[in-house]
Amino acid sequence: MLDSTMASLAEIIFALTIITSSVHFMAQMTAAQIISKWYSHIISAAILTQGSVIALIIPGVVSFVAPHHAAEEWAIVFYFVAGILVVSNILFLSLTRIRPAAWAQHEAISKENDTGKILTM
Repeated sequence: MLDSTMASLAEIIFALTIITSSVHFMAQMTAAQIISKWYSHIISAAILTQGSVIALIIPGVVSFVAPHHAAEEWAIVFYFVAGILVVSNILFLSLTRIRPAAWAQHEAISKENDTGKILTM
């Protein structure tokens, strides 16, 4: 476990966590836009809502796991969060296929307007 003599290692791990989280979020949003195409605003809203709900739940979970704010309790929180990040990133990389979904495809619609020109949407 990390202790006070490993401050530099803790800072490096913290920086790597932030970088990994940022890359994960950008990949998630990019994949959502490619997969959902015309419906990316709905998928983006769902992803951000999920993140907001989790951010509201986390303080309660932390206060349950680390009620006395001892170093050992915070180590449990740290390793739990690190484990979730590793597992979620592995699942994302292994399960995500970056191609438009079938439900996001639009068929071309041809329609004649008032001037007699054919419009394709």
